[in-house]
Amino acid sequence: MPSDYDDIWDDAFWAAEAARLRAAMSPLLQAAALIAAKNAIASGVAWDLVNEAVLAWVKAYTQTVVEQITKTTAEGLAEALAAWIEQGGTMDDLIASLEPIFGETRAERIAVTETTRAYAEGNAAAWKAGGVERVRWFTVVDELVCDICGGLHETVASIEDGFDYEGGPGMPPGHVACRCYIQPVVE
Repeated sequence: MPSDYDDIWDDAFWAAEAARLRAAMSPLLQAAALIAAKNAIASGVAWDLVNEAVLAWVKAYTQTVVEQITKTTAEGLAEALAAWIEQGGTMDDLIASLEPIFGETRAERIAVTETTRAYAEGNAAAWKAGGVERVRWFTVVDELVCDICGGLHETVASIEDGFDYEGGPGMPPGHVACRCYIQPVVE
């Protein structure tokens, strides 16, 4: 798990996002390119050669576009989250700033997940610098708490090792839209 605010996202997340985007874009680009290729048939171009060329182009182009989009999206998320933390806005303010990038539903899930991550990681780093070695995981203790987090409520882990949960060892969030938080264990 990332240990400071600048490294809030892990590479596996963005690799998965890129794969989803490629999977969504590739058929659309392929269909558009094939329409253009069909128009070329009238001029005597061999269809099987056009098809191979179209597929090669789509794969290369999709990879390039996905890399640019994920970089732009990550930068937009970083800017929105940093501005929100600096300005001290409400969760609704953050969601509203993310909606143009992600849409309403996804913006809400990302806002909750990434603020949970930012505060858990940032607080853990500050506490560690102050000599705190262990933290306790807390849930919101309501009907929405999931099995992953419910089992972690009030458990203690070292800041160095983090908690062991289905998402892997680390700090909250335990999953998308996680609302859990940590507190220092001071003895």
